[in-house]
Amino acid sequence: MRRLAILVAVLILSPIGAAAAGLPPQRAAYAADQTLSLNGVELTTAVNHLRGMERRRATADGLFSIVLIRPDKGKAWQIQPDMGLALELPIAAPEFGPDLSALHTLDAEPLGRETVAGLPVTKYRVQGAFAEGGGFDGQVWSTDDGIYVRVEGTATDGGEPQAVRLTLGNVRIGPQELAFFELPQGLKVMSLDVIEGRMPPAFQQPDLPPGRPAARQP
Repeated sequence: MRRLAILVAVLILSPIGAAAAGLPPQRAAYAADQTLSLNGVELTTAVNHLRGMERRRATADGLFSIVLIRPDKGKAWQIQPDMGLALELPIAAPEFGPDLSALHTLDAEPLGRETVAGLPVTKYRVQGAFAEGGGFDGQVWSTDDGIYVRVEGTATDGGEPQAVRLTLGNVRIGPQELAFFELPQGLKVMSLDVIEGRMPPAFQQPDLPPGRPAARQP
């Protein structure tokens, strides 16, 4: 009986035993280099992350832009700082990839421990539908405090499925300024509702269909 009690305690306290309850929610604070591929279109950004909130910065085609993702507000913004413009979008906009902050609500099965980007992680098989619609089917490599170092799979939002691949590199764990995740003052904020689905010129790209945000440039 004593040996059985010890075995149960080891299973509960071990990383695999702790992870067995499901994919950890995003509790960590860190900065990293993030590469996101959606249906083969790839972009690397500098990302700051704080408990599900994200700030992504990149320069694409000579244009510097920022994406703010706020799961707590259910909103995201694509910002063109040099033009003083921001476009408000739903957090579930497919250009941003799956809602990472909601992945922990899906069914998850731990598959084993690995080391990715220098961090100890558990690999999970994750699948299911989000409460707000859409879903995800794939694998997530997560630290015990919810740093999703790698995400691979297929995301759906009611339209065409998206092949998603996200990887982190150069991860620096530590406190992040809350101001990083706030919309800067003085911006002219637009929304698709206000402009009736038509994109303002500052957010358009020649290779995007009319009415689609240039969110490939976070």
